[in-house]
Amino acid sequence: MAKKKEVKKKAISSTDNLYYTRLGFKNLVLQSIDDVFQQIGGGYSSKENVHSYYFDENALQTNFENKNENRLYIELKGFDIDNKSFILPNITIGDFSNKVLNSLATRCNTDTLLSLTGNVIRIRYVEQMDLEENIDESKSNQDNTFFYDFVVYIGVSYKTDTGHYGFKYYAKNRGESGYTLFPNQCIDNFVYKNYLTNNHYQEMINYFKEIILNHNKNKEIKFLLVETILYNVPNSIYLSKDKQIIMRDIINYTRNFSFQDYVSIDEQDKAFISKDSNLEVIDCRYVMRIIEEFYKENMSVAK
Repeated sequence: MAKKKEVKKKAISSTDNLYYTRLGFKNLVLQSIDDVFQQIGGGYSSKENVHSYYFDENALQTNFENKNENRLYIELKGFDIDNKSFILPNITIGDFSNKVLNSLATRCNTDTLLSLTGNVIRIRYVEQMDLEENIDESKSNQDNTFFYDFVVYIGVSYKTDTGHYGFKYYAKNRGESGYTLFPNQCIDNFVYKNYLTNNHYQEMINYFKEIILNHNKNKEIKFLLVETILYNVPNSIYLSKDKQIIMRDIINYTRNFSFQDYVSIDEQDKAFISKDSNLEVIDCRYVMRIIEEFYKENMSVAK
């Protein structure tokens, strides 16, 4: 019987410092959006016309990476968007995003790095603080400068033909096809599956990421990859109290059911073959090969 290998990596919790940094940054973005609303007129405000929320590993509590992106979604309410991405006469969503970027540049520290692609803003947010007051030293350099990577997706509420409300944004330059996501539905489905599986769904996500990151020497895992693979595994497989049996049954399930049939966590699209997804079948096979090798090498055959 093979000796079980101990993995020592621990999940990264949302520390108080990160919590307040995320909150402060979101408020900063909303202030910049109000600046833009004042410029374009019409009586719009972030309070009435914006729904803002984080949708990332920290929000799902499945973060195992020190260098993860904080994904902030800015959903403009009460605007229509067409194929040219106009939200107001003579103002495209790209124009709006560029104005937000310019306002952020005046509000952020001069060391902060900002860039815009389509209507997605990337920011390396810089904070200066006393080292002893910060419990996350992994993001600091020697002069007590702390870096946080934020990605701000600016888009609009969008109703699909099936009646579901999604979040539509343009990841590339103006004129490119828009992408529709369903972050709220994804979070709801994630929480509900976790409830139905007695938290074993989230526990296995964390365990799988632990194994993969140790195997890859902390190389980045694509956002939602592990979460999506395990979301498609039937709830009944998670009901065992033995983690070893759950892992064995997950491996067997993924061997026998095609990744091409897997759905996204929001259940609005195919997860690994959709043109709107950055996840591919090859990603799934790579991840599950690591998991299967770990199981064979470090776990006995479950009875």
